[in-house]
Amino acid sequence: MSYLNEQDAEFLRWQVEKGGPTSDEYEEVQAVFHRMGDTVREGRASRPEINAEFRRLISPLLAKPDNMMAKAVLRPYGYAGDFEIIDNIYTYWHSDNPLFIRWDEFAHWQTAVQAVRNRKAYFIERLREFGDQASGARYSVLDVGSGPGRDISEYLGSYQGDNVEFDCVDMDPRAIDYAKELCRGYETQIEFYCSNIFHYRASREYDLIWSGGLFDYLTDDQFVLLLKQLRSMCKAEGKMILGNFSIDNPTRDFMEAGDWYLHYRTEDDLIRLALASGVEQDSVRVEQEAAGVNLFLVIEGN
Repeated sequence: MSYLNEQDAEFLRWQVEKGGPTSDEYEEVQAVFHRMGDTVREGRASRPEINAEFRRLISPLLAKPDNMMAKAVLRPYGYAGDFEIIDNIYTYWHSDNPLFIRWDEFAHWQTAVQAVRNRKAYFIERLREFGDQASGARYSVLDVGSGPGRDISEYLGSYQGDNVEFDCVDMDPRAIDYAKELCRGYETQIEFYCSNIFHYRASREYDLIWSGGLFDYLTDDQFVLLLKQLRSMCKAEGKMILGNFSIDNPTRDFMEAGDWYLHYRTEDDLIRLALASGVEQDSVRVEQEAAGVNLFLVIEGN
């Protein structure tokens, strides 16, 4: 049984056969993903049913994980949004296989992918602000769900001060190894901890606590529980910045075709969860990156 209409199915087969869409076809391909999402939302098929058909249609792309689509769908590390695909997003990585390059370019065109790159730039800018305000005094940063570590590597590579210390926590030992290699040369300023953040016990309080993408995967109850835990690790005059994708994500149907699901939230949702964790109203605000897709819950004064 087919859950895509015949025209969309044939269009996807043709795109795969010819090596992916050109830039003038992006909107047309994106419309197919939106119609797939509509099929699920309207109850004409379940998400697993339509995604199984989608995988069959793009099966040549999934022969091995050497392109962005395959990495997102096949999850070679066992989970969505792994450190490698995030770093591939940061670096505009493209497959060496000419049959897949246009698909990689299409993936990098997605608004959510642009938002992830903007998130890195946002974090680096906040670090620069912190460095300027510190005026040479030492300060500490906790990076929760630190992933590939490219943001820290780029920051330390462009900022001359040695007064910042990072503690990076990630539960994937492969992510830790990857980040250590990427941050080679800055060992005196970075400590890596392979741990589930819910089990992490800090040996100090931090001036800045950052989490770029972890909270996207947490339920509301988990969100509040972790925020309470992080508050206990933050200095009274410190700052916490927690990223979360907005419900206004035009890439959602594309992502969910590859079983990449997030807990999307509004600005009001983020403030509500912060207040539920015990944060005072006047200590909270919400910012966003340039695309307006990745929101940031900012808590100052703890």
